[in-house]
Amino acid sequence: MPKSASLSAPPARCCSRPVRQCGTAGRANGWRIEPHSHPQFGQIVFVRGGAGLMTVATDRRPFSSPSVLIVPVNTVHGFEYGMDSDGWVLTVAEPCLRTCWTGSKSSG
Repeated sequence: MPKSASLSAPPARCCSRPVRQCGTAGRANGWRIEPHSHPQFGQIVFVRGGAGLMTVATDRRPFSSPSVLIVPVNTVHGFEYGMDSDGWVLTVAEPCLRTCWTGSKSSG
């Protein structure tokens, strides 16, 4: 999927990792991302095409395009992508999320 201006990466101070295409890791792992968490960052998943299942803690929820999935900091999550899944994952550092929502800088 070509990058659009609205999905380009924010400044490096906010992103722990680059914006990556949905399913990139899934393809390498049989279209499945095992449950895991990120203590230092959250993620926003933009689902442009396809469908799948998102696991949050012990809940499994279906998703289909178009969707936006939010993964809060330190939340156990995983994905099972359909083979036709398409979209982007934006990874944002916790201090940037705190600044975005509260308008103040993190104390840590």
